[in-house]
Amino acid sequence: MKTIKNITFAATVLAAFGSVHAADVYISGATAYRSAANVAIAKLCGDSSVSSSTAQASVASLKAYCTNNGTTAVTKLGDIIRGRFEYVSGGVTNNVHVSWSGSEAGIQNTAGGNDGTANVKPANFYTAAQSGPLADTDAADPHATHMCYSDTAQGASIFSGTKAGDGVNYAVLTGQKLGVVGFTYFVNTNTYSAGLTNMTVDLAKVLLANGKANFSSFTGRTSDTNGQVYLVGRNIDSGTRVTTLLDMSYGSQTKVKQYLSPDTNTIYLCPTEVINGISSSQAGNSGYASGGSIAAALANPLTTGTNLITSTNGTSRSTFTGNHYLLGYISAADLSGKAGVTNTTFNGVDCNTTNIINGTYSFWSYEYAYYNPSRTNSISSAVFTALVSAATNSSTDTAKRLVKLTEMKATRTGDGATVTSLY
Repeated sequence: MKTIKNITFAATVLAAFGSVHAADVYISGATAYRSAANVAIAKLCGDSSVSSSTAQASVASLKAYCTNNGTTAVTKLGDIIRGRFEYVSGGVTNNVHVSWSGSEAGIQNTAGGNDGTANVKPANFYTAAQSGPLADTDAADPHATHMCYSDTAQGASIFSGTKAGDGVNYAVLTGQKLGVVGFTYFVNTNTYSAGLTNMTVDLAKVLLANGKANFSSFTGRTSDTNGQVYLVGRNIDSGTRVTTLLDMSYGSQTKVKQYLSPDTNTIYLCPTEVINGISSSQAGNSGYASGGSIAAALANPLTTGTNLITSTNGTSRSTFTGNHYLLGYISAADLSGKAGVTNTTFNGVDCNTTNIINGTYSFWSYEYAYYNPSRTNSISSAVFTALVSAATNSSTDTAKRLVKLTEMKATRTGDGATVTSLY
């Protein structure tokens, strides 16, 4: 993997924004370091007062037209999911567009497509809005992406070479590690109290293959054989899913069975769907589009016994008479601050930064920044340098379990590989 070196940040920024030619830069990918990225872009756009993700989005020398869910304007840089930043210098406006759409979508649109709108998949739509809050209809400007963040290396992605099978030969991206992201299994707080407090690799493989398991498998109590645990997970566009499958030694592209729970009375296998041109192939082999949507589903416990509907048409009901539970996987950053849910231990070890750093907790991945060498320009080079600097210099976040690389006392040779000590 190549690393960008010997770039003088200040000189690069001055050269980029001193250009007489306006440029548009498009950024997408994982959300783990979104706050740091948005702040870095704000600084790059000329506002020296920006110092943290709590900074206001509308500040001097900066216009950020942005949203966090397609309809709501945001006031904090750290909350921006989709938006456009602009910097005017010498009468020329340069635009930096962000669409934090997930790891796999970021790699797909950075490694594939053309430098324009041709062959661009639906995930990376940017805003064309010129003022005010964004609505869904404002996100109608599809573009290939210059750079992205990813929870996994490109080699673990389906969008590497011709693995996707969609007729595209995805380019080799240039990038580097930014930090370490912790992941965890989690349940409704009531489920945790009922005894589902720990996950193991063996239990994970059972759930990934079958979508459900007896509650007694988790508690060891014979009285729980009439209860069921259902797996709730991410769709095929998710880096969190890729990380989970690799860390469970399941195979990143091996098909799974996962459930959707639209309300407390209903659960059913995820329908087959096409995401960014790739089919999930079979019922169950898809999932939720975001960690937040999974957390919302798990926040409400399922109804008990045969009251639970297990089909989309409402005609089938559970044959189990006991309690039913949901279990999901999520990045610890996405779980941070969510009400009604609790993370489990993994192989008996808690997900905290101390355990990640010393290597006793193994459910984590490196975060990467990637760019497409064929799409670079002075503006995109400056932006990439700023994003890398912001992420690698971010302090370890104990709440979100984001760890600075220089603090790690453990390492792994690749996604899902055995964690070993550095000393």
